[in-house]
Amino acid sequence: MFKKHLSKYIISFLAISALIFAGLGCKAPSKEAQEASTPRTLNLWTVFDDYEGFGDIIASYRKLHPNITINFRKLRYDEYDQALLEAMAEDRAPDIVSIHNTWLGKYQTKLLPLPATRKMAAQEVQGTLKKELVGY
Repeated sequence: MFKKHLSKYIISFLAISALIFAGLGCKAPSKEAQEASTPRTLNLWTVFDDYEGFGDIIASYRKLHPNITINFRKLRYDEYDQALLEAMAEDRAPDIVSIHNTWLGKYQTKLLPLPATRKMAAQEVQGTLKKELVGY
């Protein structure tokens, strides 16, 4: 009889322990992860390429980073230079610019390269039966 009650206590203890330890892995995302996954908008300006040239790239990027929206804007050749210089002067320049390689010297002192490293949140669907969106 003692063994019967003891086995009940052991099973109960193991079940409660399993629930407690299973919950330890569930924690709120860090402040850094929350900041990296906040919604953001990037503005991309181009003069030579249509959206079709960037559409697949933007769609693939959005799959990995659903919190990022990319606004695509194509300007006419005759307005691009003036619009870009005015936007830079007014601190509303686009985040990404597409310029002809021969123009690089003209804009080199006005543009900054992308940092070598950047922390960004990304998400992917994992699981076979139960699909879950997992962020990292």
